[in-house]
Amino acid sequence: MMRIHQAQLATALLVSLAFSSCSSWQVSPVRPQQLLASDPPETIQVRDTAGGLYLLDHPRLVGDSVTGIVTVLSIDEGSGLPVSRRAERRIPLAGVDRIGVTKVDAGKTGGLLALLGAFGLFLAHLARGLVAAAYH
Repeated sequence: MMRIHQAQLATALLVSLAFSSCSSWQVSPVRPQQLLASDPPETIQVRDTAGGLYLLDHPRLVGDSVTGIVTVLSIDEGSGLPVSRRAERRIPLAGVDRIGVTKVDAGKTGGLLALLGAFGLFLAHLARGLVAAAYH
């Protein structure tokens, strides 16, 4: 019984990883105001006109700026270890070159699901052979 539960958990994890790995950043076809007005994505990628690239979590419009939370990485001077902190970042709309959103790529998703299916069939065939060998 426990092995079945572990197999189901492993399958759920593989499917989850498959779907998350089949998305990619694509430039949004709509203006930032339209994208963030009603149901904004959880994270967006913003490229400013100076070439800076930011991943903004929980983006929203505040006045004439796109605002969100970024993770800032730095090195601790005492220990030399990397340290991260969360900070609010505001990017004026006039300085936004483009905004990227994640989209699921149907081709990658279909290919990965076919690969996972073939791997599952291979494992079933292998298990059937091991069981048959155990009884002979």
